[in-house]
Amino acid sequence: FELPSLLPNVSKVIYLDPDVVVQADVEELWETALPHGSKFALAAVQRRRSSHWFGNPTFKGMLNFKDPQIAQLFAPDELYFNAGVFVANLDKWRELDLSTRMVRWLSINAERNIYQFGSQPPMNMVFYRDYQKLPDEWNRPMGTSGGGDAELKEGRTNDDLYVQSGKILHWSGNRKPWVKGQGRYSKVWHRYIHDAEKIRQYTTINV
Repeated sequence: FELPSLLPNVSKVIYLDPDVVVQADVEELWETALPHGSKFALAAVQRRRSSHWFGNPTFKGMLNFKDPQIAQLFAPDELYFNAGVFVANLDKWRELDLSTRMVRWLSINAERNIYQFGSQPPMNMVFYRDYQKLPDEWNRPMGTSGGGDAELKEGRTNDDLYVQSGKILHWSGNRKPWVKGQGRYSKVWHRYIHDAEKIRQYTTINV
């Protein structure tokens, strides 16, 4: 929420959560997201219903629609974006004072429980239907669980192609690749660990 104040002299930024692997040149993302003259302050990947995503990707699964204000302002079937990978125009962010608006939703939630899932809802509420939608390969979910076909399985042709074609892989769910026996396609993650012993004390890794 505080990127504009943390980076006061920066106009545009790519934000990545720490549980991602980048498989493509992000210069392409930089050039295509929020080009000069864009009306948007944010570019992100909208979640969608797919065989690789377990869960409810709509506002109904994230917001409390029993709250009258939520029911009035938002559509329950609207698909939300994942805030773990995004490009932001920080000049527009400052101009529109978007951080203040996000903090306001945080305060309201502290008073009457209008959402769940941490930082995702305030950003989605502020940028509701007003952001550039990026192709899904720029934020490909890897860590969802739920069993059945929603679970990624190494060696299954469609799943292997899904992973290989992803430009940014994101273990956004509860299947983290550094947890032994849980992370799907953990070898993709661990190929970037050069000294596993240094992090072994902090987590149970599978290398």
